[in-house]
Amino acid sequence: MKANILNLIAISTLLLGLPANAKTVQDVNFEDKKTVNGQELVLNGVGIRKATFFRVKVYVSGLYLKSKESDAKKIHQQKGLKKIEMQFLMGVDRSKLTNAWQESLSQHCPEDCDELKKGLAKMNSYMKNVSKKDRFEFILHPDKVEVFIKGEKKEDIVGKSFSAALLKVFVGPKEIDEGMAKGLRGI
Repeated sequence: MKANILNLIAISTLLLGLPANAKTVQDVNFEDKKTVNGQELVLNGVGIRKATFFRVKVYVSGLYLKSKESDAKKIHQQKGLKKIEMQFLMGVDRSKLTNAWQESLSQHCPEDCDELKKGLAKMNSYMKNVSKKDRFEFILHPDKVEVFIKGEKKEDIVGKSFSAALLKVFVGPKEIDEGMAKGLRGI
Protein backbone atom coordinates (compact mmCIF):
# COMPACT_ATOMS: atom_id res chain seq x y z
CA MET A 1 0.00 0.00 0.00
CA LYS A 2 2.81 2.40 0.92
CA ALA A 3 4.59 1.62 -2.39
CA ASN A 4 1.39 2.44 -4.35
CA ILE A 5 1.06 5.81 -2.63
CA LEU A 6 4.71 6.62 -3.36
CA ASN A 7 4.20 5.65 -7.01
CA LEU A 8 1.14 7.93 -7.26
CA ILE A 9 3.08 10.82 -5.75
CA ALA A 10 5.98 10.26 -8.18
CA ILE A 11 3.64 10.12 -11.21
CA SER A 12 1.74 13.21 -10.06
CA THR A 13 4.99 15.12 -9.65
CA LEU A 14 6.10 14.20 -13.16
CA LEU A 15 2.76 15.19 -14.68
CA LEU A 16 2.73 18.54 -12.89
CA GLY A 17 6.13 19.34 -14.37
CA LEU A 18 4.91 19.03 -17.96
CA PRO A 19 3.24 21.95 -19.73
CA ALA A 20 -0.46 21.46 -20.40
CA ASN A 21 -1.29 20.39 -23.95
CA ALA A 22 2.28 19.71 -25.01
CA LYS A 23 3.39 17.55 -27.93
CA THR A 24 6.37 15.25 -27.42
CA VAL A 25 8.32 13.77 -30.32
CA GLN A 26 11.54 11.77 -29.80
CA ASP A 27 11.47 12.86 -26.12
CA VAL A 28 11.45 16.53 -27.20
CA ASN A 29 8.61 18.57 -25.76
CA PHE A 30 6.82 21.38 -27.66
CA GLU A 31 4.16 23.46 -25.93
CA ASP A 32 0.87 23.97 -27.78
CA LYS A 33 1.05 27.75 -27.32
CA LYS A 34 3.83 30.26 -26.78
CA THR A 35 3.90 33.98 -26.25
CA VAL A 36 6.59 35.45 -28.47
CA ASN A 37 7.34 39.18 -28.28
CA GLY A 38 3.85 39.74 -26.86
CA GLN A 39 2.08 37.69 -29.56
CA GLU A 40 0.43 34.35 -28.86
CA LEU A 41 1.48 31.66 -31.32
CA VAL A 42 0.20 28.11 -31.65
CA LEU A 43 2.14 24.98 -32.47
CA ASN A 44 1.42 24.31 -36.13
CA GLY A 45 3.35 21.07 -36.37
CA VAL A 46 6.47 19.10 -35.48
CA GLY A 47 8.90 17.40 -37.85
CA ILE A 48 12.03 15.30 -37.69
CA ARG A 49 15.02 16.18 -39.87
CA LYS A 50 16.52 13.06 -41.34
CA ALA A 51 19.82 13.19 -43.22
CA THR A 52 22.07 11.00 -45.33
CA PHE A 53 21.20 7.89 -47.27
CA PHE A 54 20.56 6.10 -43.97
CA ARG A 55 17.89 8.67 -42.90
CA VAL A 56 19.62 9.42 -39.57
CA LYS A 57 17.45 11.49 -37.21
CA VAL A 58 19.37 14.75 -36.66
CA TYR A 59 16.90 17.08 -34.91
CA VAL A 60 13.24 17.66 -34.11
CA SER A 61 11.74 20.99 -35.08
CA GLY A 62 8.51 22.77 -34.21
CA LEU A 63 6.78 25.60 -36.07
CA TYR A 64 4.69 28.20 -34.25
CA LEU A 65 2.27 30.46 -36.14
CA LYS A 66 -0.50 32.94 -35.38
CA SER A 67 -3.02 30.34 -36.57
CA LYS A 68 -2.70 26.76 -37.82
CA GLU A 69 -2.12 26.31 -41.53
CA SER A 70 -1.13 23.30 -43.67
CA ASP A 71 -0.46 25.03 -47.00
CA ALA A 72 3.15 26.23 -47.40
CA LYS A 73 2.17 29.23 -49.53
CA LYS A 74 -0.38 30.37 -46.96
CA ILE A 75 2.15 29.89 -44.16
CA HIS A 76 4.49 32.27 -45.99
CA GLN A 77 1.67 34.78 -46.49
CA GLN A 78 0.48 34.63 -42.88
CA LYS A 79 0.97 37.99 -41.11
CA GLY A 80 2.71 38.22 -37.76
CA LEU A 81 5.64 36.46 -36.20
CA LYS A 82 6.61 32.85 -36.83
CA LYS A 83 8.90 30.78 -34.64
CA ILE A 84 10.97 27.73 -35.47
CA GLU A 85 12.53 25.66 -32.68
CA MET A 86 15.09 22.91 -33.26
CA GLN A 87 16.42 20.42 -30.73
CA PHE A 88 19.25 18.15 -31.76
CA LEU A 89 18.97 14.40 -31.31
CA MET A 90 22.70 13.88 -31.90
CA GLY A 91 25.96 15.79 -32.02
CA VAL A 92 26.80 17.62 -35.24
CA ASP A 93 30.09 19.29 -36.20
CA ARG A 94 30.10 22.99 -37.01
CA SER A 95 31.33 22.30 -40.57
CA LYS A 96 28.35 20.05 -41.29
CA LEU A 97 25.97 22.70 -39.96
CA THR A 98 27.49 25.48 -42.06
CA ASN A 99 27.46 23.26 -45.17
CA ALA A 100 23.80 22.39 -44.59
CA TRP A 101 22.80 26.05 -44.17
CA GLN A 102 24.83 26.98 -47.27
CA GLU A 103 23.23 24.26 -49.38
CA SER A 104 19.66 24.79 -48.20
CA LEU A 105 19.53 28.60 -48.03
CA SER A 106 21.36 29.26 -51.29
CA GLN A 107 18.55 27.47 -53.17
CA HIS A 108 16.28 30.38 -52.26
CA CYS A 109 18.25 33.31 -53.68
CA PRO A 110 16.05 35.98 -55.22
CA GLU A 111 17.33 37.89 -58.27
CA ASP A 112 19.52 40.04 -56.00
CA CYS A 113 21.22 37.49 -53.79
CA ASP A 114 23.45 39.87 -51.81
CA GLU A 115 21.08 40.31 -48.84
CA LEU A 116 20.59 36.55 -48.49
CA LYS A 117 24.34 35.90 -48.78
CA LYS A 118 25.04 38.41 -45.98
CA GLY A 119 22.41 36.73 -43.79
CA LEU A 120 23.84 33.29 -44.54
CA ALA A 121 27.37 34.47 -43.64
CA LYS A 122 26.08 35.85 -40.33
CA MET A 123 24.12 32.65 -39.59
CA ASN A 124 27.17 30.51 -40.30
CA SER A 125 29.29 32.70 -38.02
CA TYR A 126 26.94 31.70 -35.17
CA MET A 127 27.36 27.97 -35.71
CA LYS A 128 29.24 25.85 -33.20
CA ASN A 129 29.57 22.12 -32.72
CA VAL A 130 26.32 20.93 -31.20
CA SER A 131 25.56 18.11 -28.81
CA LYS A 132 22.45 16.06 -28.24
CA LYS A 133 19.71 18.24 -26.65
CA ASP A 134 21.21 21.54 -27.86
CA ARG A 135 18.51 23.90 -29.07
CA PHE A 136 18.27 26.60 -31.77
CA GLU A 137 15.37 29.06 -31.96
CA PHE A 138 14.47 31.46 -34.75
CA ILE A 139 11.81 34.17 -34.50
CA LEU A 140 10.90 35.22 -38.01
CA HIS A 141 9.76 38.79 -38.64
CA PRO A 142 8.92 40.03 -42.15
CA ASP A 143 12.31 41.81 -42.38
CA LYS A 144 14.62 40.07 -39.90
CA VAL A 145 15.25 36.90 -37.90
CA GLU A 146 15.99 36.79 -34.17
CA VAL A 147 18.46 33.98 -33.51
CA PHE A 148 19.08 32.00 -30.31
CA ILE A 149 21.84 29.37 -30.39
CA LYS A 150 22.05 27.10 -27.34
CA GLY A 151 20.04 29.68 -25.37
CA GLU A 152 22.31 32.58 -26.32
CA LYS A 153 20.70 35.55 -28.12
CA LYS A 154 22.69 36.47 -31.21
CA GLU A 155 22.55 39.64 -33.26
CA ASP A 156 19.45 39.71 -35.47
CA ILE A 157 19.89 38.76 -39.11
CA VAL A 158 18.31 41.59 -41.08
CA GLY A 159 16.71 41.02 -44.47
CA LYS A 160 13.38 40.06 -46.01
CA SER A 161 15.00 37.53 -48.32
CA PHE A 162 16.79 35.78 -45.44
CA SER A 163 13.63 35.54 -43.34
CA ALA A 164 11.63 34.18 -46.29
CA ALA A 165 14.39 31.74 -47.29
CA LEU A 166 14.75 30.35 -43.77
CA LEU A 167 11.04 29.57 -43.63
CA LYS A 168 11.19 27.91 -47.06
CA VAL A 169 14.03 25.66 -45.88
CA PHE A 170 11.69 24.27 -43.21
CA VAL A 171 8.21 24.26 -44.83
CA GLY A 172 8.88 24.50 -48.57
CA PRO A 173 9.04 24.96 -51.41
CA LYS A 174 12.51 23.43 -51.83
CA GLU A 175 12.54 22.32 -48.19
CA ILE A 176 15.58 20.56 -46.76
CA ASP A 177 13.53 17.47 -45.76
CA GLU A 178 10.09 16.67 -47.20
CA GLY A 179 8.99 14.58 -44.21
CA MET A 180 9.98 17.31 -41.77
CA ALA A 181 8.21 19.95 -43.86
CA LYS A 182 4.99 17.91 -43.85
CA GLY A 183 5.23 17.51 -40.09
CA LEU A 184 5.73 21.26 -39.59
CA ARG A 185 2.74 21.94 -41.84
CA GLY A 186 0.70 19.55 -39.70
CA ILE A 187 0.09 17.12 -42.58
